[in-house]
Amino acid sequence: MPVPVYYNFAPISVNLDPNDYSTKEIILKKSQNTPPNLRLNDINYFAKSLYITTQSATSYLIIKCMADSNDDSSDVLLFAIPLSDGSPTESDIDNLMNGGNVELDLHKYLKPGDAKVSSALNHVITVVVSNKTCSIPVKGTLTNSYKSAITNLQLNAETDATIAKQDLDWVLSCDLLDENGIAYPNPTMNEPAAQVDSANTITFLMMALMIAGSAYLIGPTVYNLGGLFKLAKVLGKGAEDGSTKPNHYTLNIYWGILLILAAVMCIVQGGIMKKDLYYFLAIGLIFSYFAATSAILKLDGVANDVGTGFRNTSGMFKYFGSIVAPESELTVAGLPSTIRIIAAVCFYLGSLIGLVLMILGVSNVGKEPKLLFSIGIILFLALPGISMLMVANYVKSD
Repeated sequence: MPVPVYYNFAPISVNLDPNDYSTKEIILKKSQNTPPNLRLNDINYFAKSLYITTQSATSYLIIKCMADSNDDSSDVLLFAIPLSDGSPTESDIDNLMNGGNVELDLHKYLKPGDAKVSSALNHVITVVVSNKTCSIPVKGTLTNSYKSAITNLQLNAETDATIAKQDLDWVLSCDLLDENGIAYPNPTMNEPAAQVDSANTITFLMMALMIAGSAYLIGPTVYNLGGLFKLAKVLGKGAEDGSTKPNHYTLNIYWGILLILAAVMCIVQGGIMKKDLYYFLAIGLIFSYFAATSAILKLDGVANDVGTGFRNTSGMFKYFGSIVAPESELTVAGLPSTIRIIAAVCFYLGSLIGLVLMILGVSNVGKEPKLLFSIGIILFLALPGISMLMVANYVKSD
């Protein structure tokens, strides 16, 4: 199987005098955070210098690359591109020979195709590009090319290879290339990713179901021990229709608004950040609301005769108004005004700050959006929950 060699050369800029190419190695300018230029055997190499040389009546552009751009003793890769004279127009190689400020754009000449790779010699490997793959045309004469020996250059490389362009600063993969240098689909790279996605989906779905299941099992217990059953009885007094049925409906609406609005924000966050976790968190919040509602409807005196809804469905927003009004059923039932004010502040301040932080988390992608969103959703649900528990524990019912 041919050895894959990957290349990616940004335009190379040099400043040299005429005929410098024939007397010395052309050193390239260094810049910080320069991506690698060649990759062979899972090792990246960085271009350091150029030669224009002729050996055995064939001329080459030699690009000397180092495995460590800051260490001249690191492994070396010599990339040899054949040159052909007799071109009617000047190329980038002619500009190099003429001197001055020159830009060499190798991507104008390189294309995927065959090459040869030598065996390692004193930590030096030579890659020779095939004439059929690439041959840079030159108008001027090449007789004055670099005459000194280039250490460990092996233009008689024999191992079959292929070259192909690839973005080496972030793609680190092993591809099989077809006859045109195009990578075949790599099942060894795709199958694990698909398995990870499937595992995450199953995990998140189980998380959502566990949230809903916990709400179904724990909801009635919290409802009774937290005093919400007693609170519903107080809110049922003074109804417009004269009934005194416990108003569990307004408490249900309270939590429905909070949980569904939080779920909507999770869906928006998931769409922006492309994270499935937020979608399943939204599913968990919605399921928990309906699961807890279903469980509470099974408590004595909560559901109507049919068992499909609440006995008292009047005043759906009654609780919201009761914690604000100085004179309400809560005050009559012995709720201290200080506790009522604290509960109102916890609800309105918590829901407002929580909603603002969630919106900031959605809009500020790249500026700690997950942290802002997480804090926001906790405040949005926790403080209103604490508010209701405070009211329920201080209020008195007959």
